[in-house]
Amino acid sequence: MNFKNDIFISYKSSEDSFSDVSKAWMNAFIYYLEILLKKLLDTSPRIIISDNLTHSDRLKILSETAIFIPVLSFETLESEAYKEELDAIEKVLSGTGEKISHTLRLIPVLRSCISIEQLPSFMRESKYFDFCKIAPDTESFKRNTIRNQSETGEEYWARMIELAYSIKGCLDVLKKNEQNSVYSEERNHVYLANTSFDQQHHREQIKHELEQMQFSVLPDTVLSNNGEKAEKQVRTMIEKCFLSIHIIGETYGKFLEGSDYSAIDIQNRVASRYQKERFNLNGNAPGSFSRIIWMSPEMKPDEEKQASYIEQLKKDKDISSSAEIMQIPFGMLKSMIHKKVKEYREKEKFENTNDTNPKSVYMLYEKKHEEKIRPFTEWFIKNEYKLLKSIYNTEHFRPLKIHRQNLTNCDVAFVYFPSGNLQWIKSIMQDIIKTDGYRHYSKKPARKIICTNSAKALPANYLTEDMTIIESETFDADALGNAILK
Repeated sequence: MNFKNDIFISYKSSEDSFSDVSKAWMNAFIYYLEILLKKLLDTSPRIIISDNLTHSDRLKILSETAIFIPVLSFETLESEAYKEELDAIEKVLSGTGEKISHTLRLIPVLRSCISIEQLPSFMRESKYFDFCKIAPDTESFKRNTIRNQSETGEEYWARMIELAYSIKGCLDVLKKNEQNSVYSEERNHVYLANTSFDQQHHREQIKHELEQMQFSVLPDTVLSNNGEKAEKQVRTMIEKCFLSIHIIGETYGKFLEGSDYSAIDIQNRVASRYQKERFNLNGNAPGSFSRIIWMSPEMKPDEEKQASYIEQLKKDKDISSSAEIMQIPFGMLKSMIHKKVKEYREKEKFENTNDTNPKSVYMLYEKKHEEKIRPFTEWFIKNEYKLLKSIYNTEHFRPLKIHRQNLTNCDVAFVYFPSGNLQWIKSIMQDIIKTDGYRHYSKKPARKIICTNSAKALPANYLTEDMTIIESETFDADALGNAILK
């Protein structure tokens, strides 16, 4: 898509109703956003603002604009002139005919504490940025820098930086005309938790790399200031992800409303609970949720509360259980994330290649019995079963991982044990009885069949009621067919 203008900032209000405070807020907002975008884009952004737009040329200019940023407050929402402008924006966006493009090109900014229900209906699915109760030093904003901001100013800057990166990402996608693939709901997600201001630059670097690797980075909306609502938001997003990354900085952050925890702490706690649930359901099966907690080796807590929190992270098993807590150089953190991504993509590739049809079978046997197993293999192929890769016939460097994936995916787990290796059959049966734990709750348990002439040698404590024993070491089509139908 080719646009003459990068951004349209909309904030019209009725005459005389726009207060001096609001004007000062808007001046600072536009000034800072332009500075940040100039650094990110390596060129001055082409920004159009409400004040420079006449009614006669409005639709033409809006149709030539890529990103729309309506700045919403109780003041502006009461303005008839502003409603007209929002109607014009909606008309331009609806003319694209694509919902993905619609949400991608619209980034509302909330100055007042406006609920989603109070937003115009066409904005409710868009990613918005909440600046409620967050403001710059509007009296001297042109003299301020990031480093000398107050605590409130730091929160404002962090939000502005996040907004600027979001705008840059949307512009990049629109220019490459890739919104259908990059912003698809099918895209894989990583949860990169919000962090304190001193670590924001590290978070942005990781976010950029993940997006370059075609991952959607969550949270993709500003978390609520209410603790209970924020927990629900985080939980909904965490459930879409295979990995969450938590960067711990110098400050703990403000307690959220109705909560004893900061947003940073809440995100880690929600991820920890979710990870435990996944572990209880699937154990360490492939695809289990991973969590990384990282602190810079040079980082020194700026307050007693944060020092106490870091100590708690390291000792409290309820918070840190199963998480990989690292205090290593940033470059090593990035390497670890790349490793996690590689493992995840290997799993996806395996599942795509071994994607189970309604009938799939995993053949378990010792390598020395490859010839004896052939009639059974041919029977399954003839009856339209898909054979999952055997760990004995692969050069993959992680046979145990493939073994568990096969148990997770198969409809039939078929074990051939004529006699001999009792340690082998014990190990296989242990894995077999764990099969249901590896599988997603929506998949039926695999049918479990053991073909052996040594039924008495099978370890009794690993025999379960859903295992079918074929007492023969030679192929018997009728016996196998009956076992499948049982």
